[in-house]
Amino acid sequence: MLALKELIIVLMIALVVFRLARPIALIFTSQHDFARRRNIWCAVTAAAFLCPDFWLFCLIAALVLIWLGRKDSNPGALYLMLMHVMPPFSWRVPLVGSSYLVNLDLPLLLSFCVMTPAAMRLIKSPQRSSAHKSMDLLFFAYLALSSIYFILPEIDRGVLMTPTFADCMRRLFESFFVFFVPYYVFSRSGSSRRSIQEILAAFCMACAVLGAIGIFEGATHWLLYGEIRMQWGLDYNAYLMRAGSVRAVASTAHPLYLGYVLAVAFGVWLGLTSSVRS
Repeated sequence: MLALKELIIVLMIALVVFRLARPIALIFTSQHDFARRRNIWCAVTAAAFLCPDFWLFCLIAALVLIWLGRKDSNPGALYLMLMHVMPPFSWRVPLVGSSYLVNLDLPLLLSFCVMTPAAMRLIKSPQRSSAHKSMDLLFFAYLALSSIYFILPEIDRGVLMTPTFADCMRRLFESFFVFFVPYYVFSRSGSSRRSIQEILAAFCMACAVLGAIGIFEGATHWLLYGEIRMQWGLDYNAYLMRAGSVRAVASTAHPLYLGYVLAVAFGVWLGLTSSVRS
């Protein structure tokens, strides 16, 4: 019941922010896309609070993202809006004959369900441009190189392990979907000023919700996403104090991380204000 109470508070805060920011958001995006992204954000948040483990959350979230996400006219905007919708968590996908396949987390899930279908549509598009091919090859080469040459520390024993071929392939797979696929979609779909503004406005919208939740956490000394971390088996000790006040975390990994994200969003918002009347 505690998770249900926290879910209700998070959704109430988010819906108030979405309602207040709606007139500004509609300057940069269509009404249907705004409503769809808001509904997806609420649905994924509800799944995170109500699912007892990360595997069930991934299954439900994937269905929601594939079903509603394919209708979005700007997948990059949906991707940034959902980037911090839940606390950081990863689950090792088992594989017969090996320790595990990949570490499945939210960025990888968003890439599979939102950005990869968008990339496939862009590849099949007859208007596909070859202007980015050199940059594509250079970026992929960098990811491949960094997947082979990397340091693999064993923290408990204080030694450096020798990476195996499976480790390299696993890192290349994760890097391709977490970094290359979103880059491919952003570099193609963000080709106009309006589409770029829409992507940045969606990021600011998500950060406005994070900021409002952070204000609530700091005022009430109650971290709303703590129950998710505990019911998913995380070693949860996120209550950090400063001058007698709880440092807000919201759905990020750390109070400093939340501050960095909100600082970036504030800088982005300064760039968008030229299109907004007071």
